[in-house]
Amino acid sequence: MKSFTVLILSLFLSGFLYGQLHNPGTNNYASEIIEYSGNIFYLVGTTHDAFGKKGDDIIISKINLSTQKVESKVFGSEYTDRGYGIEKLKNGNMLITGESWKTFNKWGRENPFLMEIDTNLNKVWAKAYYLSNRDGGLSCKELNDGNLILAGYSRSVNTGAHSIGDVLVIKTTPEGDTLYQKAIYSAGNDYGFDIMELPSGNTMILAEASGFFNSNQADYRFAHDADLMFVELDQNGNEIKRKLWGGEGHELTRKIIKSPGDDGYLIAGSTQSYGSGNFDILLLKIDNDYNEVWHKTFGDKNIDYGNSMAISPSGDSLYIACTTTGEQSNPQSTVICTDLDGNMLWKKNYYLDDMTFSADIVAKKSGGCVLLGYSGEQTDEYKIFVLNLNGKGEEINAILSAYEVLPYPNPVKWGENIHFKIIPPRHTGIDNYALSIKNVLGQQIDRIEGSGRIISYPTDKLRRGIYLYKFISGEVKISGKFIIH
Repeated sequence: MKSFTVLILSLFLSGFLYGQLHNPGTNNYASEIIEYSGNIFYLVGTTHDAFGKKGDDIIISKINLSTQKVESKVFGSEYTDRGYGIEKLKNGNMLITGESWKTFNKWGRENPFLMEIDTNLNKVWAKAYYLSNRDGGLSCKELNDGNLILAGYSRSVNTGAHSIGDVLVIKTTPEGDTLYQKAIYSAGNDYGFDIMELPSGNTMILAEASGFFNSNQADYRFAHDADLMFVELDQNGNEIKRKLWGGEGHELTRKIIKSPGDDGYLIAGSTQSYGSGNFDILLLKIDNDYNEVWHKTFGDKNIDYGNSMAISPSGDSLYIACTTTGEQSNPQSTVICTDLDGNMLWKKNYYLDDMTFSADIVAKKSGGCVLLGYSGEQTDEYKIFVLNLNGKGEEINAILSAYEVLPYPNPVKWGENIHFKIIPPRHTGIDNYALSIKNVLGQQIDRIEGSGRIISYPTDKLRRGIYLYKFISGEVKISGKFIIH
C-alpha cells in the first residue's frame, strides 16, 4: 500500500479574505470547524487530486484569525479518504472521523476511522474499523469518562427487514479500542449525524431514518420519506428510546445542541413537509423526552437547506448556517440569526462564487461567528472558505484577496501536462496576464500570455528538475515553483 501524509501549506496571508483559503487539490469540500482557543480554529474536510492522483484525501487545517496564518495537512492513500467530523479532546489534541480506504487499515473498502492529532497537525494515533462493505463516521465526540464515540453509517450490517443501510455507532477507549459496535436500523438508508451525551451518561444519536447523506445514496423503496430519528443508547450500547419526527415529505438533519436552561434540545435541518412546500430550513425544539416543543421554518418557493447551528456566547441567540437559492437559481451561503424562540433577528447572504455552500458554523467566544463552506465557479472546482463574522453577520477584515495561482499536479510526471489554475480576486473577472517559466538560475525558458482560468503546459518541452514561475497582471506579481520528475 502506498500512503501519503504531506504538509501542504503554511502561509501568512496578508490582506487575506477568510473566504479564500488556499486549497491543495483541484476540488475541496468543507465539513466541520471548531474553535480551539482565542482566535485559533481547526477544520476538517476533503480534498481531491492533492497528490496528482484521482482520489479524495482528508484535509485538516489550522487557522489563526489574528495573524491570518493557515496551516494544512493532508492524510490519504491512493484510494478514497474523506474527513467529516472534528472534536477537541480534554488533553488538548483533536479527534477526527470520516471514511478511509486502506489508509489506516489494510482491509476492505471505506472504513470508519478515528484519528487523534496534536495542535501541529501531527498524527498521534489512528484506527479504522473494518466491517465488510462501505461504512463511515460522520461525527465524533469525547465522553465525560474519556471514552470516544463515533456515529455514522454502515452498508455492511443491514440488520432489519428492508434495511439498506444502518446508523453505525462505535464506542472506544481513549486509545481507539472498540468497546461496542451498534447498528440502528429502519427501512431504507439510515445515517447518524450528531451525538449528544446526556446527564444520565447515556448517549443520544441524532439520525435520519430512510434519509441520505449524498444525493446518490437515497433509496425509498421501502419507506415513503425521510424522518428525523432520535435514538438513546445506554453506556453499553443498548437502545433505551427511539422517537421519529416528520411529516409527509422528507426531513433532513445535521446538528443538535443543548437548549439553554436545560429544557430540551435544538435541531437544525431541512423540511419538505412544512413551510413553503419545497425544502425549507428547519429549526426544531424538542424536550428532554424528544417530544416537539415547537418548530420554525425559513425559506420560500426555492430550495433552502439548514446545514448547522451554534448558540451565541451570551446564550440568547442562535446562528444557523444555511445554503439557499440565490439569484439565477445559484446556491449561496446564508446565516440566519434567531432568538431562542426561533424568531428571526437578521439574515445575511454570502456569495463567493457561482456556487457557494455552507457546511458548518461556530460561535466565537469573543462574539460573532465563523462560517465554514466551499464555493466554486463550477462543479468539481470547489475551494474551502472561512468567513469571520461579527454579531451582525458582517465580515471582519473583508479585504479583497489578490490573485492566486495553483499549479497541479505538483510534482508532475515528465511528459504530462502541468496546469496552472488562475484564481482572481473575489467578485472580479480575470484580466490579461503573463506567466513566465524560468530555471533555477533565473533564466527565462518560456512566457505565456492569456486571460483564461487554466493554463495547461506540456512538460515534455522541459527537462526533469525544479522550475520557477511568475504570474504578472498589472501590479500583481506571484511567484512559485514546480517540480518535474
